[in-house]
Amino acid sequence: MVVNFGVDTAVIDGEVVAVDSKGCPSFQALQNRATTRREWQILYYAFDLLNLRGEDWTRKPLHERKAKLRDILNGSHVRFNGDLDGEPKIQTIEKAGLEGVIAKKRDSVYRAGTRVDSWLKFKVDKGQEFVIAGYKPDAGSFQPILAGY
Repeated sequence: MVVNFGVDTAVIDGEVVAVDSKGCPSFQALQNRATTRREWQILYYAFDLLNLRGEDWTRKPLHERKAKLRDILNGSHVRFNGDLDGEPKIQTIEKAGLEGVIAKKRDSVYRAGTRVDSWLKFKVDKGQEFVIAGYKPDAGSFQPILAGY
């Protein structure tokens, strides 16, 4: 996203999010925004600063990029995605209504499109829905067995 916040230009990394009145995000509400109740607000959360006034910031440490991004966004309608201090617990993330968290080393550089060990993704809900089914062959007949859903 290219934005203008009192600086010439800035390229930032972020995400469009639908949030309820308590600030809990919902990807489902974003997908169905045309038919979703009106209490959902659509917001843009900025994660990272990639370029400022034509200067590449992707090789600077994350903590420098985030500090400058916070300054740039101050007073705007774009939300700054802040840091979680310390080691966040999955229970805290789950209580906040988040689906997960990306843990990034403070001194890491920006790496688009590649998986790196300095950025780790932790998802709260690791479950999947599936059906376990089978059948019992019997002399010329078919006996279905549904084990669970």
